Amino acid sequence: MDNRIDITGMAHITGGGIAGNLVRVLPENCKAEVDVSEIPIPPIFELIRTAGDIPLDEMFDVFNMGAGYIIVVEESALGSAIELCAQAGFPAVPCGEIVSGKKSVMVRPA
Repeated sequence: MDNRIDITGMAHITGGGIAGNLVRVLPENCKAEVDVSEIPIPPIFELIRTAGDIPLDEMFDVFNMGAGYIIVVEESALGSAIELCAQAGFPAVPCGEIVSGKKSVMVRPA
């Protein structure tokens, strides 16, 4: 396996959640459709959600919910990217796609 892949975007998911951070790496004519159902959510976020009676969609707007970093690659490089991350000790899961459209991020909660 080639240990190099072309990365087309990277977003550190901090305050502002996935949508607030991923949008920064998108070109004007691209939209990210994020499906977070595959992202393992650490138990601390469920504790915060239940203790604060916070809706899940709001949690994804505010917190990273366990997705600390999103790397955007071509679909053809997805398998290699996931494998390289795993080899480096960083579990990775596919969480969506970039499509044509107005610059935006749509997050579909788990």
